[in-house]
Amino acid sequence: MSYLPPAPRHRSRIILLAVLLVLLLIFGRSICSFIIDYLWWGEMGQVPTWTRMLAIRYVTGIVEWVLVFAVLWLAHARGMKYAGTGVREQPRYALFATIAIAVVSMVIAAALTDGWTIARYAAGRGMDTAWHDPVFGRPLGFYFFELPFYRGMIGLIETLALAGALAYYVAARWWQMRLSTYGLRDMLASGRLDWQDLRRLGKLESGILRLLVAGFLVALAVNFWLDRYELLYSDHGNLLVGIDYVQQHLGLPLQYAKAGAALLAAILVLAGRNRLAIACALVLVVDFAVPPLVSSLYVKPNELALEKPFIERHIESTRSAFALGNSARVSEVEFAAHKEGNINFARNAGMLDNVRLWDWRAFHDTLSQTQPLRPYAYADTDVDRYQINNQLRQTLLAPRELDLSQLGEARNSWINANLTFTHGYGLVLAEASRISPSGLPDLLIRDAPVQVLAPGLKLTRPEIYYGEAAHEPVFVETQYPEFNFPSGSGDVPTRYNGAGGFPIGSAALRLVASVAQGDWNITLTSAFTPETRMMIHRRVLDRLSTLAGFIHWDNDPYLVITNEGKLVWIVDGYLTSDA
Repeated sequence: MSYLPPAPRHRSRIILLAVLLVLLLIFGRSICSFIIDYLWWGEMGQVPTWTRMLAIRYVTGIVEWVLVFAVLWLAHARGMKYAGTGVREQPRYALFATIAIAVVSMVIAAALTDGWTIARYAAGRGMDTAWHDPVFGRPLGFYFFELPFYRGMIGLIETLALAGALAYYVAARWWQMRLSTYGLRDMLASGRLDWQDLRRLGKLESGILRLLVAGFLVALAVNFWLDRYELLYSDHGNLLVGIDYVQQHLGLPLQYAKAGAALLAAILVLAGRNRLAIACALVLVVDFAVPPLVSSLYVKPNELALEKPFIERHIESTRSAFALGNSARVSEVEFAAHKEGNINFARNAGMLDNVRLWDWRAFHDTLSQTQPLRPYAYADTDVDRYQINNQLRQTLLAPRELDLSQLGEARNSWINANLTFTHGYGLVLAEASRISPSGLPDLLIRDAPVQVLAPGLKLTRPEIYYGEAAHEPVFVETQYPEFNFPSGSGDVPTRYNGAGGFPIGSAALRLVASVAQGDWNITLTSAFTPETRMMIHRRVLDRLSTLAGFIHWDNDPYLVITNEGKLVWIVDGYLTSDA
């Protein structure tokens, strides 16, 4: 019996399957993570927001990657042509070079990509504001939305020109050496490859190379021009923020000089006058040396007199930022000074009775001794106010969050960590101005099961599935009951009764989750039901940062009790800018 090789069609199928398998191994986890992210954003009801964010990020990145690749590949191909060969004449090399250029282009594009800058520019371009800077007369929106975009575009052009020039030069010299009589192989065999070898090849005179270098210099000139606006961000220590005397009289003129010198250098490069172009860099030496000398020898001895108008600008801008320049919002009241205070204690009894006596740190340490409940821990204590007996009282609130380390070796069980111990339980609430006869906090909410001792307060669902110290992932609505709290007769279980998480009951989704999390127990477990849900991003700050990363979130979330008796996390968020 003779061996017959597989038919070409079968061989092609085998190769195709092998390629698909390799791609699946490389990108499989990323694809599965993408699906899990889609399910989570669907749980949040924000899939359109997510798709727009992806479009801003990846469409911008792909466009920049294609642009960088095109510039590098064309520059490389022209460099080969200058050396006397071409891409078609070197097919094996062309394939390798194309792959290498694609990878390098991807790295460059990833470093340059900032889709949010483009989105902010598109949304805020041309926005006018009441405040204009005192130096250039630009509105605030220019610094928030337009200037970062212009800087990004100029940075892209500089990178393209510089990378293209480098690719052209390397390709031209490489192939010149390979094709020369004393070739590259001979140079490497002799163990000698230095500048003399390059000089032997002669000067690299190329209009394309000059054009790329000139393009870089023009972009550099625009960059110097935009640097004028960056002077407004200058921090002069305790004196002022913004342009000072030296920058006004030397810094700004030197920025114009540097921009002009860069443009002149670009013209000289195109004309082939490279040495004169290099001489234009002398303006950088002047910019480096002269302003510090003027500051030390002239401004410092007369600082107050010379800097006074710039300090006044600083103060006026600060007042404008805090809206203190509007007389309708700010009023001045003079109070007569008295040597002896006349305080009516009876009149202010309600305020004095509500003064906080408990330090939150001491309160927190006390709870760990008087209200322990394993495996829960008090992650934080927050100060709040609640209506108690129809009076607004200052309180201290400490939620109990799950601490898996208290389980000992049991925490290593996958079922315990992911199915059974899924949430925190309850909280402790006390008046900040009350101390019991034994010197302990006077607790209004305590124990497990939860006891609410304050009239007007109630707690209907004490389970805490999202918090400051939550682990992930966990799975709810499984065949296993969830641990709620210990009691004398045994553990008290519970079942999740909420809308959190996303469905994970099907075999396909379980496989996707296993690959995304790197945990095959998700696929192999028999504890899941068709109603099982998966919870991720359970830490409050992680959840909010993923959902709205453009907001600056405060690092201290705090838990509140709603009128319906539910527990809700509140986090302060701010829209900030360093412009």
